[in-house]
Amino acid sequence: MANADRYERDEREEKLKAVLFREEQAARQWQESDLTAVREASLAFYDRGPTGDEIEGQSRIVTSEYADTVESIMPALMRVFASGEDIVQFTPDNPGDEQAAREASDYIPHLFMRENEGFTWLYWFLKDALMYRLAWGAVDIEDVEEVKRTTVEALPADAWVVMQGEILQRARKIEADVTFEVEQDEPAEPLPGAAMPMPPTFSGAITVRRTVKKVRVDNIAPEDGLVSPMARHIDSASFVGYRKEVTASDLRLMGLDQETIDDLSPDDLYTVEQAQRQPDVIQAASGRDTRDDSERTLWVVVAFVKFDWDGDGISEMRRVVYAHAGGQVSSIIDNEEWIDGVAPVIPGSPILMSHTIEGRSLFDQVKDIQEIGTAVARGMLDNMYLVNRPRPAVSDAVDLASLIDWTPGMPIRMRQGQKPTPDNLAWITVPSQMNQALAVLQWKDEIQQKRTGVTPNNQGVPDEAMNPTATGAAIVTSAADARIELIARTLAETSIKRLFRLLYRAVKRAASGEVRYWKGMPGVDAMMGTASWASCDPTKWPDDMSLQVDVGLGTGNKHQQLQSLALIAQGQKELLGAPGGPLAVTLEQCANTFRKMVQVAGFKNTGQFVNGPQQIALAQQQSKAAPPPPDPGMAAVQMQARLEQARQQSEAQLARQKLASDLQLKREAALAERQLQREQAALDMQLAREKAALDAELKRQQLEAEARLKGLEILARPNHPGPGASEIRQQQVGP
Repeated sequence: MANADRYERDEREEKLKAVLFREEQAARQWQESDLTAVREASLAFYDRGPTGDEIEGQSRIVTSEYADTVESIMPALMRVFASGEDIVQFTPDNPGDEQAAREASDYIPHLFMRENEGFTWLYWFLKDALMYRLAWGAVDIEDVEEVKRTTVEALPADAWVVMQGEILQRARKIEADVTFEVEQDEPAEPLPGAAMPMPPTFSGAITVRRTVKKVRVDNIAPEDGLVSPMARHIDSASFVGYRKEVTASDLRLMGLDQETIDDLSPDDLYTVEQAQRQPDVIQAASGRDTRDDSERTLWVVVAFVKFDWDGDGISEMRRVVYAHAGGQVSSIIDNEEWIDGVAPVIPGSPILMSHTIEGRSLFDQVKDIQEIGTAVARGMLDNMYLVNRPRPAVSDAVDLASLIDWTPGMPIRMRQGQKPTPDNLAWITVPSQMNQALAVLQWKDEIQQKRTGVTPNNQGVPDEAMNPTATGAAIVTSAADARIELIARTLAETSIKRLFRLLYRAVKRAASGEVRYWKGMPGVDAMMGTASWASCDPTKWPDDMSLQVDVGLGTGNKHQQLQSLALIAQGQKELLGAPGGPLAVTLEQCANTFRKMVQVAGFKNTGQFVNGPQQIALAQQQSKAAPPPPDPGMAAVQMQARLEQARQQSEAQLARQKLASDLQLKREAALAERQLQREQAALDMQLAREKAALDAELKRQQLEAEARLKGLEILARPNHPGPGASEIRQQQVGP
């Protein structure tokens, strides 16, 4: 039975490979036939490359209308999407989702901007859209291994046991693997005079590894995006995907065996467009493309294809990751049903076209204008060269060799015997075409302004031909900003909104519990501990949520935006002061206006100047929960009672302190007296011992003296000569 199931699955995978091959080839052929030439020409125009019709000896200048247009619109778009904290606002779809909407509006932009280099992603994506008709991005979830290594040095045995238990408990909680490389240290030499040896200690390292899911946002090169050619919308396409470069080592980690990897071929290792973006990429390549090199570059495709996998006649969307082998679909690395139903791929076009994914770019709007500008500029410069250095008409009387030297002031020699006359040398005057050329260039600029909305005014350059009044400037600037704002709103509604919806869904899939993240520098309520750190639990959010992207203040100059916001703030202030005004304007709305003013002024962290919505809501809840203020008379009585109570408590405290102090003094005096008595008793005992010793010594000496005296008396008796009597008599008589 298992073999039959395996055979059936293999058969379905072979059919799936055939479908993937056909879909990918169709997508790549559409790219090559419809978009590749446009992108190559667009980059050549942006870089002001040669046009191919240059003539030797004439001007070769290439004007920069296309690059100027792109670079003039980019700051406005980046100001829309990357200058503020609130890129998008999630809105609740059902009652009870308000808290989830606030958390998502705060956390999802944080995840994008800080954990995925959102500024760079936006810059690349928007520039690709402006230049190449169709930009691509993708949202994916990656399994990332986090490794934390902790060093242990000379840890006592009891502390090591406690630490080991705590680490294992935390590891089980977060599903991590722990490796202990800790050993008992060599016994230390005991201290001099110590009766017991030194207790054992442990040293080494502890490694904690765990796999976490990270939400990633990728920029896809324009030529690497893949979609069914005839699709009118990306969600209706039968095939959507992208290819990306990987290494042989990456494929090994994805699960492919080494033999399969060795059979893969680096198909289209360097595309024409990649070589055009990096002219020296092939020459500068490391050459690591040998078959046995684990870092050689290969390709994988991440595809979302509609395919009838279970044979019920109804297509399901499947996520398939497969490797390339010379353009063919090789081993399938991952194959699963995509229950989300929406491919996590983001297309983007600044100018939409009906009933097709492919839109138009600024290159389509400016290409012919740059060609006109280049031709007129070349003709004008060639004319100026001829006006400044006209061609001479000479006769045989002039030495032609002297005309070759165009050094200013050098004489023109005549042949020997000839005299300079008007008949021998005349300069052909070339009429100046400067005025006509400037008129054409001005006309060209007007056409460019109408097509793109880029004017000298919104580039910071005054236009002398424009109405010099402030009203006239505002009218022209407003009309130009309308086109740029339309581009911003188009990208916001079609690409940026899709990006954040896909991020929301990816966070829901990857979440496993509460997340805590750093919001930025503390605001004025840093003491509350809520301005810098925040937490949310995406597992409790609804499966999907509506959102909106605010681009209303993205265009126009800062002065105009601040003026508009100041008028709004003034109106809100007047409404708040009017009877019933708080019913029309809330404190949160006034704070939103002030935040916008701070953002327009160029400060990204509005928390330095005004509390966030969560802090305002918390303060309002605390103010509502606080009891009402007491009656003034009662407040005075209560104050007097509190003062009297405080005085009594103070006196009681002083009395307790005095009593405790007296007791302490008595206790110390008693201790001192007992100590003195002990010392006196010890001294008396010492004196008694010394007196007894002296008395004994004196008694002994006295007894010895008495004994000697008695001996002498005995010897002195006449009838008892005894030994030594002759000496005694001799001593008495003398010589």
